Amino acid sequence: MAQLGMLVPASKARLCPVDSIITRMGAYDNMFSNASTFKVELDECCKILRDATPKSLVILDGKGIAIFIMISFETIFFILELGRGTSTYDGMAIAGAVLHQLATHTLPLSFFATHYGSLTDDFAYHPNIRNMHMSTLVDDDKRDLVFLFKLVEGAATSSFGTHVANIAGVPLPVVERADVVSKNFARQFKERMQVKQMKNMGRLPIEAQADFAFLYKAGLGLLVPSDNPVRRKQVLSGLRQTVQQYVKK
Repeated sequence: MAQLGMLVPASKARLCPVDSIITRMGAYDNMFSNASTFKVELDECCKILRDATPKSLVILDGKGIAIFIMISFETIFFILELGRGTSTYDGMAIAGAVLHQLATHTLPLSFFATHYGSLTDDFAYHPNIRNMHMSTLVDDDKRDLVFLFKLVEGAATSSFGTHVANIAGVPLPVVERADVVSKNFARQFKERMQVKQMKNMGRLPIEAQADFAFLYKAGLGLLVPSDNPVRRKQVLSGLRQTVQQYVKK
């Protein structure tokens, strides 16, 4: 905001200049080029992962209430609803892979917003990530919702989709039925995740396995983390911290 000449609403701020501003705004398609909304989203995500540096400013616009996963380095990313437009599992996989790339290799200061709440558990081990969310006042009886526009610690308890549907004027019987289906789906998903966690107890999550494989290959000289020595030091330091998290467990 300061670099754009805008007012920064803070009594004190520590700022650094950015080398580029890359944006992804809204949702749209380009059917004349055979590009769906999802394809356009991934094209722009690809550009961000390819061109962004630790000193870039990347703003990706979306919609809805989301969980913010903050990655504490220099680049600022606002990534909302990455992975929508495809199946739930594909969307979660893409969002998780992009988050891992940003937190481990791109090394930005990021605000990664997602409706995939399971990512907060998958990346609980990562030393560069912490969960935050936009605060709201929720009235479950009236299915009402007030946005407070305040970023606070912790993951959001819900995306409050049925509350928003009620505010939008969707007929009450439809909202009530959707609420029942949503709660049932959430319960089934939680049960499946618990069974999966029991089966995988003592095993490293697939995200952490990727970190260990990267360190192993780097140790054998099969790959170089980065051509930039400063960036390489940051990547290896972050990976060492990740390993230490598991050693403590």
